[in-house]
Amino acid sequence: MIYSASLDTELDADAVEFCPDEEFANVAICGTYKLEESDAGGRADQQTRHGRLLVMNVDTTSKLEPCASMESSLDVSGVFDIKWLALDTHPALWDTVRAAPQEGTVDAARALLGHAAADGFLYTYTLTRATDEPTVRLTRFADIDCRSDDAPDGTLALSLAW
Repeated sequence: MIYSASLDTELDADAVEFCPDEEFANVAICGTYKLEESDAGGRADQQTRHGRLLVMNVDTTSKLEPCASMESSLDVSGVFDIKWLALDTHPALWDTVRAAPQEGTVDAARALLGHAAADGFLYTYTLTRATDEPTVRLTRFADIDCRSDDAPDGTLALSLAW
């Protein structure tokens, strides 16, 4: 069955990925990107790239039409790519994620989200549901600097493949 739903992301949507964990299969992450050009001739190191990771609930149970709603959002460096890593096949990494302190968390997806960012970093996030509210949120897990020591200012992380 093919569904169609729309949601205003405010910034340009660059990537959308559904969570691979069955318990969170209705959750999609949308990565956005906005380039703020400077008046200094458009040099890469003088431009600002910001973005947002939007956590969306996509309800496909309706017989009439699916509904997409915003659960939460996280302001981040510009999003060029996002990918999920299912942790079912990586038990040692899953143990590390579960051991990380996440105050008030009831449930966590068995997956990590990776975000290739405009600042040259790869950020990873866990998807969690808190004790005191049903909202699903991304929680930053680890950061990896992908820039080499001799990289020029403005170096970007463009893509991610697990």
